[in-house]
Amino acid sequence: MSKNTITALGYLEIGVSNLADWRTYANTVLGVEVIEAEDALHLRYDDHAWRIRVVETGEDDIRC
Repeated sequence: MSKNTITALGYLEIGVSNLADWRTYANTVLGVEVIEAEDALHLRYDDHAWRIRVVETGEDDIRC
C-alpha cells in the first residue's frame, strides 16, 4: 500500500460560503444526519458523534 493512500477519515472541517445550502445538500444529496451546532453543522454518517464539521466562513475550502 502506498504511504499516500487514505484508508480512513478521522474528522474534517470545511469552510463554506452558505451554510443553509450545505444543510440542504447534506440532507438531500449526501443523505447524512445533520446536527445543528453553535455556528456550524455536524454531519454524521457512522457511529461517531460526527465526522464533518461545516462552518460558514465566506469561502469554500477545507479548513482542517
